[in-house]
Amino acid sequence: MRLKNIILNALRITVTFTFIIYLFKKIEIKEAWTILKTANIFYILLTFLLFLSFFLILTIRWRILLNTQELHFPLRFLFLSYIVSHFFNNIFPTTIGGDVIRVIDTGKKEGKAKSFAVVFADRMTGFVGLFIMVTLITLIFFPSNIFILKNKKRYIALSILLSLLVQINISLMWYSLFASLGENTRFIYFLVVTPVVNTVSMLPVTIGGLGVRETTFVELMVRYGVLKETAFSTSILFLIFNTLFGIIGGIIFLFRKKKI
Repeated sequence: MRLKNIILNALRITVTFTFIIYLFKKIEIKEAWTILKTANIFYILLTFLLFLSFFLILTIRWRILLNTQELHFPLRFLFLSYIVSHFFNNIFPTTIGGDVIRVIDTGKKEGKAKSFAVVFADRMTGFVGLFIMVTLITLIFFPSNIFILKNKKRYIALSILLSLLVQINISLMWYSLFASLGENTRFIYFLVVTPVVNTVSMLPVTIGGLGVRETTFVELMVRYGVLKETAFSTSILFLIFNTLFGIIGGIIFLFRKKKI
C-alpha cells in the first residue's frame, strides 16, 4: 500500500512537471514577464478582496448547512477553518485533504458523522453550482438523498445559489487579474472558461492542480483570441494568489487555538 502511494505521488509529480514544461515551451517567457510587470495595483488589490469574499461566501454556505443539523459555530472560526483547508488543498492531489480538516474542526461537538454529511452536502451543492455554470441551465437540481439533509431542500437550494455566486466570484478573480495586465475582453468568456478550469484542476493528476490549471486556462483563452503570453501571465498571477492564501492557511493552522 505504501509502495502504491509512492508510485502514485511520483506519477503526479511527473505529470505536474510535464504540464509546466509544456507551458514553458509554448510561451515566450520574456514576453510574459514583460506583461506581468505591467500589472495594475488596483486590480491586484481588487483580486485580493475577491479572494476574501470567495472564502466568506463558502463559509456562509457551510454554516447554513451546519445549522440545519444544530451544529452552531462562530463565523470567524469557520472562516479560518476554510482558509486552513485551502492550505491542505494546495499540498494534496485533490480537495479531500481540506475536507478532512473541516470535518475534524466541526466534528468535536457531536462526533464526525454529522460533520462529514454536512461537508459532503457542501461539496455536492458546490458541484451542482459548477454544473449549472458550465451548462448554463437555470433549473436547480435538489439532491434529495444527501444523508441527513434529505428534508432540508430549502437550505440546499440556498447553498446552490451561494455556489453560483462562488462561481461568478471565481470568474471575477480571473477577469480582474486579466484586466490588471491592461487587457480587455468579454467577461462572458471567463464565465465559460473558469468553471472548466476549476473542474479540470480538481482531477487528482497533479499536486494541487498545478500545471493542469494553467495549461487549461491558456489553451481555452487562446481560442477566444487572447494572446497565450497574456493568458499565461494571468494564470501565474492567479497561482501567486492561490499560493499566498495557502500559505496564510498554513500559518493559521500552526498558530490557531484548538478551542472554538
